[in-house]
Amino acid sequence: MLALIARSDPTFATVDAKLRRATHSLSPLRDAAVAVETFDRLMKRKALHGSIKTAAPLRNDLARRCDAVLADFRQRDPDFAKLRNHLQRAGAAAKALAWSRASPRTITRGLAHSRRRIAKIDERARHSNERHLRHRWRRRLRRYNDQRVLIAEILALESGNDRSDAVELVQHLSRKGLQDTATDKRLATTALALGLEHDTRLMRQMVRKTPLLDDSVRAQLLSALDHRLRKLHKRCEK
Repeated sequence: MLALIARSDPTFATVDAKLRRATHSLSPLRDAAVAVETFDRLMKRKALHGSIKTAAPLRNDLARRCDAVLADFRQRDPDFAKLRNHLQRAGAAAKALAWSRASPRTITRGLAHSRRRIAKIDERARHSNERHLRHRWRRRLRRYNDQRVLIAEILALESGNDRSDAVELVQHLSRKGLQDTATDKRLATTALALGLEHDTRLMRQMVRKTPLLDDSVRAQLLSALDHRLRKLHKRCEK
């Protein structure tokens, strides 16, 4: 919501930036945890069942890395005190904002801007294998999807209150073509596929570089990961 209003009000942009900085530190934790989950999903493939034992050293190493990243984070920030403090300050700053400026027109303009940013990168990223380009595409899609879900939740809460601003918001969204359920569903599906692709790429990089696997197991895992990446890439092209 902060990002939706940020283009119309710099004070919202400032708080949005503070919130992003506060949560950015969690990315290594997220990637380390997801690496274990991605490995477990990969090994569920029938063709790899015979390699579970020989690939176990990599799984153990990924789990150790996850524990090490968390331990390092907690050593630098015991009990997440610094992060909690950043989030509390950002929350207090958000509460102090002039939310009366969050008019239906402003919210619609913000959502339309999110859609334009997706369209701007879509043509370049859809058929590209360039990792950073597809990463930006994923982030823009994910943010737009989160904003759409938030707006839908707000409208659902207001539906029984006969609120004129909720009705006005729906009207503005409809005029801008932002009430297309089929399009929103397609964009959400693409965002999910790009997220899985991102995690699969990270896993492929680990499998390729780790000294814990013999060449035959490495080749099997890389083949399975490449097959997964091709399927996800095709899903994103629809």
